[in-house]
Amino acid sequence: MSAVLKEGETLADRVAGAVNGDCVIVPDKASIGPGIVPLEFKVLVRPEDAGVDPLLARAKAAGLKLPEDVLAREFMAQIVAEFVAAGGNAFEDWKDARLPQPGDKVLMAKYAGITVRGADGVEYRMLNDKDISALITAEGVSRV
Repeated sequence: MSAVLKEGETLADRVAGAVNGDCVIVPDKASIGPGIVPLEFKVLVRPEDAGVDPLLARAKAAGLKLPEDVLAREFMAQIVAEFVAAGGNAFEDWKDARLPQPGDKVLMAKYAGITVRGADGVEYRMLNDKDISALITAEGVSRV
């Protein structure tokens, strides 16, 4: 499997091709765009930009420069994310439940996990599988 995505191929397409049974099997480390392969019970998600605190949005629109720690806290406060990949043991104890597939929207615990920047320059969050609370099946779900 080539490490470079083909023209028109997305990361979700690449990872979706590796789904086998109850877990995502990653064929080789270089085949995932972010260059991050979750192990054991870890999952990789890409938080959405939606749901930004209205006060921060107004401050940005007014041209105020916000400190990096404020922006980092806002990023970690996101609870809606796109599921990217999972380690081989993730979701083992989810009996009779639909498992998240790459590209699915998921609801995750606020401030959970660690932030990592992938080889593709995108910021991701590495979480425990238990930090995913639900699959989002309708539009309009956001934090309050």
